[in-house]
Amino acid sequence: MTLKKLLVTLIVVMLSGEAATGELPKINRALKPVKAESNPAFTGSYQRKFAICIGINKYSEYTQNAKGEYDLTAAVSDAERMARFFKESNFCQVVLLKDKEATKDRIIEELEKVKAVAGKDDLLVFYFAGHGIVANKTYHSYLIPFDCLFNGSEDQKLDENGISLELLKEITLTMNNYHILLLLDCCYSGSVDTNRLKKPDSMPENEFMDFVANRCIYALFASGITQPAQEKRWAGGVFTDSILRGLNGHMDNNADANKDGKVLVRDELIGFVREDVSKKTQGMQKPEGEKLQKTDGDIMFDLNAGAASNKATANELIPAPMTPDEIKSNYSEVLKLQKNNTLRQAGILMIKVYLAYCALPKKEQMLLLRDEKDQPKERHAEFLEKLGELSWQQISQLSVDDKRDSALASYYSGKCLKYNPSPFSESIAYCKLGAYNYSRGYYNTAEILLKKGVILLKKINDEDKIKKRDDELLVCFRLLGMSALQLYKYEDAREYLLEQSKSLAEKYKDDNSEDASLERARLYNDIGCYYIETGGFSDAEYWLGKSLKEYKSHGDENRAGVAEVYHNFGRVALHNADVFQALRHFKSAIAINEELFGTDSVRTISSLLHISNVYLKRKELKDALKYALKAKNIAYHHYSPEHPVIAEIDSQLGLVYMDEGKYSIAEYFLKKALAVSQRRFGQHPKTAYCYKNLGMLYRSKQYWQKSIECLNKAREIQQEFLTSAHYVSVSTADALKETESMKADAEIKRKEEEEKIQKDQKEKEKSWLNKISP
Repeated sequence: MTLKKLLVTLIVVMLSGEAATGELPKINRALKPVKAESNPAFTGSYQRKFAICIGINKYSEYTQNAKGEYDLTAAVSDAERMARFFKESNFCQVVLLKDKEATKDRIIEELEKVKAVAGKDDLLVFYFAGHGIVANKTYHSYLIPFDCLFNGSEDQKLDENGISLELLKEITLTMNNYHILLLLDCCYSGSVDTNRLKKPDSMPENEFMDFVANRCIYALFASGITQPAQEKRWAGGVFTDSILRGLNGHMDNNADANKDGKVLVRDELIGFVREDVSKKTQGMQKPEGEKLQKTDGDIMFDLNAGAASNKATANELIPAPMTPDEIKSNYSEVLKLQKNNTLRQAGILMIKVYLAYCALPKKEQMLLLRDEKDQPKERHAEFLEKLGELSWQQISQLSVDDKRDSALASYYSGKCLKYNPSPFSESIAYCKLGAYNYSRGYYNTAEILLKKGVILLKKINDEDKIKKRDDELLVCFRLLGMSALQLYKYEDAREYLLEQSKSLAEKYKDDNSEDASLERARLYNDIGCYYIETGGFSDAEYWLGKSLKEYKSHGDENRAGVAEVYHNFGRVALHNADVFQALRHFKSAIAINEELFGTDSVRTISSLLHISNVYLKRKELKDALKYALKAKNIAYHHYSPEHPVIAEIDSQLGLVYMDEGKYSIAEYFLKKALAVSQRRFGQHPKTAYCYKNLGMLYRSKQYWQKSIECLNKAREIQQEFLTSAHYVSVSTADALKETESMKADAEIKRKEEEEKIQKDQKEKEKSWLNKISP
């Protein structure tokens, strides 16, 4: 189908799990991908097969004054065709949501229902036909449910009403079943990042290794980067039509290449669909298939309709109903599981409790009240808060990254605020929402939410909650400081990072638990970033050293936070012209990120560009170009050509070609980078950086006036955002003065040359006259 707004990327869905209730010693190292010798997908059938099919045509029924401009024509019929196919293929449960049924909450609820009942040998297929969007400013990707106002100029509403790919990732991540297939018939932008996860503390290593080896998750996207997904009147969505033709056992020309009656997603379906769609659209649309896990497994479809048997009864397909007393009992069990650190079981049981609670009549919900003063909404808020807390704990326990944000925790926190939570729960909800908005790049919104959380937290005087209150305050102050830094509010950043956060960290400096130590490590790294941004490079080295020491105190260097510290050390060394140390630090950061996230991870791009810059300063242009092109190859696999990261790479390529004396090529890349920055940021330091680079190019070409104009624009923007005393502003001002001096010298030289030419001409004329005079 043709979409008027672009997008959708599905990203990282991986492993995890925990089955044992006993605790083992903590293992923090990330495990390498495990090759599977076989996969349950090849046994011939799944225990049970679930399908959720979403189709949305009439967005105008929800969006005010939309006049049907965003409506589609074939999404609903495509979803109906897919649902019909799954029923004929003997799926035990097929959920079909059309138009106004397909709200964000309803889609997530159906995924939660599958999460609550699915076992490891079950298959889930999630199909979505509708709009997908990439946010204009932050480039995050979203599926657009029926109730999402998706005006591209209002990016932050997408987080509230859209289904971000991070949210879909985390829901899938926390499921029990080994086999998941995501079919997205909407515009696609970006690529899947196969991030690895660490072993849950409560899961035996042999069980975890088996889980990794057998887990199989695939995503199949309708189109490639920047391509719209097309629809034909006689066939509906071209992508969906090709999938159905590929899985049609009654057709000779299907995806079953070896004619064994079975179609494997990786080995057969992806290739068939890509070739078929590309042919039908004359190459304008090329589907992409991604395995979201590095194993040898595959997902299988049996072409013989009804061949597989599903013995599940209707009662097994939905969470069992509970009485109020059963809900109380199961909720107590959730708390016990959480205390024992068996978070996966706790999370699954909590979903069952919550769904059962929501299904109760209001009168029966009243029986769950803790005392006569409580309201039903408060119990509702308590359950949502627990879902958010468990979601965050699962992601924190499983992820190799050091980030605290969680899309799922943010989703539940937003819902929690609608049901009159307790003051402490309300403060935690604002903190989680603020952390998530910070991670999304919405720094102004993050600042507002985090400040609300801080105000409420400061009112908490309960002695039992003081430590937890201070932990949350530390996170809030740290993120407020980093938000201020991103918004160029250096005084605010200093207050939050060097006063508020630092004082809280020192208050608990003797707390040597891993959580406390990691939080200090993050804080010290952020303080180092503050000093880098403000030009205090000696202070930056000191705080980065403290951060690295905290990380190493647990004997685990191989984590994402350590890579970030090494990268920042490299930035300091590069500024100090210590190119040997800069290279060593940047390469250390790359090695860790490649070990954790793979050789094509976007996390390596910034370090690659800095290495290119090191070689550029050393005039080793061949290596400078090599690393810039490596960054470009990774970025083009993940981002659209209009992404700011692409602009950064184009700027670096322009600088390298400029030093090579290839001015025309350099000008092309620098102008391209400037155009993207102007469109995306307007008057912004990123745009100033592009103006400065272009100004230096024109100076090399001795186009003095053009050079001065560009450098002046860069200086004006930098003085507005960074002040004239900032080292970046000073550098540009120095370059401008030097250029003006060079222009003046060139002008003097030009005049001297003109005078010499005139003098020589007069001498020639005089000599000629002397020769012809009698």
